[in-house]
Amino acid sequence: MMKQVFMGGPEGVFIEEVPAPTASAGEVLVRVAHSLISTGTEGAGIRSGQAPGAKTPVRRVIEDPTLMAKAARRVARDGVGATLRAVRGEGDATRDLAPLGYSVAGRVIAVGAGVTRYSVGDLVACAGAGFANHAEYVSVPENLTVHVPMGLSTAEAAFVTLGAIAMQGIRRAEVGLGDRVAIVGLGLLGQIGSQVACAAGCRVLGIDLNQERVELAVANGAEGGLTPDLTDPVAAAMRMSDGVGLDAVIIYASTESSALANQAFEMTRERGKVVVVGAIGMELERPVFYRREQDFRISRSYGPGRYDPSYELDGLDYPIAYVRWTENRNMEDFLRLAASRAVKLDTLIAAEYPLEKATDAYSFALGATGAKVATLLTYPDTEEAGEPSRSRRFEGVPVARTSRDVVRVGLIGAGSFAQGMHIPNIAKIPNAQLRAIADRNGPAVVTVAKRAGASLATTDYHEILADPEIDAIIIATRHDLHAQLAMEAAKAGKHVFVEKPLALTAEDCAAVAKAVAEAGVLLTVGFNRRYSPHVQLVKKLLADRTGPKMMVYRANAGFIPLTSWVYDAAEGGGRIVGEACHFIDLLTYIAGSEITSVYAIPLVQAGAEYSSDNNLAMTLAFADGSVGQLMYACNGTSDYPKERVEITCDKTAIGIDEFRSTVVAGFGDAQGLRTKQIDKGHLECLQEFVDAVAGKCELGMGVVDGVRGTVVALGAIASAHDGQSKAIDLKQYL
Repeated sequence: MMKQVFMGGPEGVFIEEVPAPTASAGEVLVRVAHSLISTGTEGAGIRSGQAPGAKTPVRRVIEDPTLMAKAARRVARDGVGATLRAVRGEGDATRDLAPLGYSVAGRVIAVGAGVTRYSVGDLVACAGAGFANHAEYVSVPENLTVHVPMGLSTAEAAFVTLGAIAMQGIRRAEVGLGDRVAIVGLGLLGQIGSQVACAAGCRVLGIDLNQERVELAVANGAEGGLTPDLTDPVAAAMRMSDGVGLDAVIIYASTESSALANQAFEMTRERGKVVVVGAIGMELERPVFYRREQDFRISRSYGPGRYDPSYELDGLDYPIAYVRWTENRNMEDFLRLAASRAVKLDTLIAAEYPLEKATDAYSFALGATGAKVATLLTYPDTEEAGEPSRSRRFEGVPVARTSRDVVRVGLIGAGSFAQGMHIPNIAKIPNAQLRAIADRNGPAVVTVAKRAGASLATTDYHEILADPEIDAIIIATRHDLHAQLAMEAAKAGKHVFVEKPLALTAEDCAAVAKAVAEAGVLLTVGFNRRYSPHVQLVKKLLADRTGPKMMVYRANAGFIPLTSWVYDAAEGGGRIVGEACHFIDLLTYIAGSEITSVYAIPLVQAGAEYSSDNNLAMTLAFADGSVGQLMYACNGTSDYPKERVEITCDKTAIGIDEFRSTVVAGFGDAQGLRTKQIDKGHLECLQEFVDAVAGKCELGMGVVDGVRGTVVALGAIASAHDGQSKAIDLKQYL
């Protein structure tokens, strides 16, 4: 367990005990010594969260026609209860535990796979919201971590994120030796920015409403300073620049007014630069900056690499020959300046509070009016402590099996799908008991476990696999972990329910099949559509039909930006492997025969927004002569129904619309079906798995179905690439 600072609910800022993180691949696990409170970014979030009269999520939906239309579609699809839960954020684990902090320093205690620049024992500084939190332990990607130079304290190194942000503003202005620069707003960022500009050889004019902060900037190297209520900034800029205007004005202040930006144009010379770091109004008055041909620039956070998952999460660096100053290099250079005392961070520290006094620290930081602008949190010296606990058990939660038929379940992955589907469904199954939940996000897993009534929340899934009191595992992580976790669970003697796809490669499919066979456990895949009452009606009606079937499946899958993880070959596998496998399975189930070949045509010249590999029309040939056509499209709209299935066979026809209505023809007096909401069989799929584990029924869907889904999907992609039909033979993988 560890202590961490959060914002949420009526408490505002509070401390909660949560499981410590693990060092994931590409990350370093750090025992934190100091963290810095950002009065700007964090303060804005806290103030907005506590603002009186703030609109509730329901009120925002009511007042926004676009959101109202989305809510109406959700009601039709999922019902009123599920829609209200989604609108209120009841499926959002961060609603109650929103982590605070994004700038820390401490010592590395573990490194994840693939980390090469850091070793256990290194002193480091870390950045990144969601990673470098106010917590006793943090796990941070390699590119958001830098070494602390010799002689620099962890208190000073904890400024690393704010320092990089301030430094990037100076870099965007492209100023150096002798340039005349105004720094507008002398809060924490502005004070650092002023010192960085001075270190670069600039002549700095500091501007702030607080006279004490102006004096601090001057004491730390600024050539001059003023408060705008006493001195005209434009006149002062002209005096400093011999009447031609400043080379650059860098705005670190935050205000809804556009006056600062427009005033900055008046202060800046012809072809000078105005750089905005803070959040300000943007109603710009064109005449001045047009006449002077000035540059207006935005400085985006720490520097190049920010918001790029391939850089921040995957650890891919930008070549220095093309991008000299990335966010990581900005962090390093800022700490170099601090270590050389070119930037004097000790002059900015107003107070240090122990972690246990975090609430008091925020009250002080957000109310501070003096010259010193930085408030730090300090952490216990636990140098001799062993590995932190990565689990939290909840008292009063029953852990004993209530009967022999009860299946005790562990859930790995507590994302939105698990929260919205698996956890509610487990609660509906009388002979299932959710015992434990694992997720790499400690705050989220605690929140989810509390809501679900689980007895254990952990960031280490191995604890669930090692628990003899758990019978079965549900795997609901991102796709790249499915095969590995399924194999580990099987080897641990646990029955496995794995969300689709079973694996991203045919080789991994074979490895899972082997592990399951050797362990003698049950495994099923989340191909729930075959359990829908609409599909069960189809199977019943076609049970005595002997002829081959002609099937057409249209999946209007919806647009997802190509930056999403689902398209990443290593993590998501793309949408055909990741989701179209669902529909391949359903066509196979309806046909009642094995697929012998697949042929696919891609969407040609899909364009920048659409990947041709993820928009396919495929034809499936079956051993009994049946034919299935699947059109999987990502270039449609959610305003149109997602799925329609049509089947013709032996002078009969059936159509399933959105798994809400089924129309039949040619079956005499047989009637179709209409359900109140869309019913894709999620509950029934999970119920069968639980009953099979309890020995009450046979498992209707197993490893072979998971293997088929991936292998056929991969065959379709290969066919789309070379234009050749691909034979399907599953024997080599089973």
